Amino acid sequence: MAKLLISFDGGGIRGAATGQLVKLIHEELLKTEDKKLINYFDGVAGTSTGCLISTLMMSGYSGNDISEIYNQENAEAIFDSSIIDDTLGLLQHKPKYDGQGKIKTIKEKVGEKRLRDIATDDRLFVAIAYDVEKRVPFVWCSEDDSNPLLSDICDSSSAAPCYFPTIKTESGQYLIDGGVVQNNPALTLYAKAKKKWPKEDIRILSIGTGYGNRGIDGEESKDYGVISWMANGLMSIFQDEHLVDDNLKDILGDRFMRVNSPLKGVSDDMDCIEEENLQALKDLGERWWNEFGPGIIDFIKG
Repeated sequence: MAKLLISFDGGGIRGAATGQLVKLIHEELLKTEDKKLINYFDGVAGTSTGCLISTLMMSGYSGNDISEIYNQENAEAIFDSSIIDDTLGLLQHKPKYDGQGKIKTIKEKVGEKRLRDIATDDRLFVAIAYDVEKRVPFVWCSEDDSNPLLSDICDSSSAAPCYFPTIKTESGQYLIDGGVVQNNPALTLYAKAKKKWPKEDIRILSIGTGYGNRGIDGEESKDYGVISWMANGLMSIFQDEHLVDDNLKDILGDRFMRVNSPLKGVSDDMDCIEEENLQALKDLGERWWNEFGPGIIDFIKG
């Protein structure tokens, strides 16, 4: 029997679109079978905001609970800035946000639980971060012997440079957002799954957070410095994962399903928490359901 996996991209507040889609998926599945969302999958992975989604899913939260993480109150708590922050944005000498609201929100959901509290021998969990001292990607994996705090996993994987401070974990590592190296964790999830189940077929449902729709003038970009690149969506470029999608399509063929689209009518900023944009993100999740929903359910049910 093939192993069914699901992965979630990073993207900050754009995870609201993912959360809305996850809610609708679970609601549809509940019409025929009353069980937790995680019980449909053999493995889950996430980077940044996707790490929070995957951790909550692994912890047994419902699709509706996951969607509610991205409400206005939580968004304002996570991206809580001063007047100076609002004025200078990413151009100041310190992170735009102090991260206190982020870790408080995370701990309200996962408390002091550790990976072993939610992991099982028959289910794989993967999350991506980056070790700034060793200058290498860091992968949290349920197959490893370590037993980290879930709050460390989520806080470090979502510590986007310039936006949030580097996280010092319980084990003494200094980690930042995994999106700097792999915003779409599906390829790492596939590699870990093949190691765990070498003789099994692997199927992956990969869910994005939308991709940037701001064009960049090629001629003007020749003269861009740091400020100009940041003003023209440098972080969105870092988060572009089309190559991962193409690689997995080549490897898995119809055993790989990708859900994503351009951010039409939605800001590609990872911290745009205006009420209008939050609603637009949820609407995007609804559009994904309308476009991909039947195919997603068929893919999950095999």
